[in-house]
Amino acid sequence: MSTLKLSGKMRVIPMDKPETIKQVLMRRDGLSADEADEMVAYAKERIADGEDPEEVCYEEFGLEPDYVFELLGW
Repeated sequence: MSTLKLSGKMRVIPMDKPETIKQVLMRRDGLSADEADEMVAYAKERIADGEDPEEVCYEEFGLEPDYVFELLGW
């Protein structure tokens, strides 16, 4: 397994499997699992209602378009 080594208060993150949106929200924003699930569900609803997935991903989570595939269930 390859890792990315970081300094200071940063952690070593395994690079073989990317974090899910839920994991990012819990780690970065300190949300509980339930709070993160609610945010992801709301973002999925917005997409189902016809909003642009990339914009939703950025507006809701501040994440790059790589995470759009997770929201689309691909």
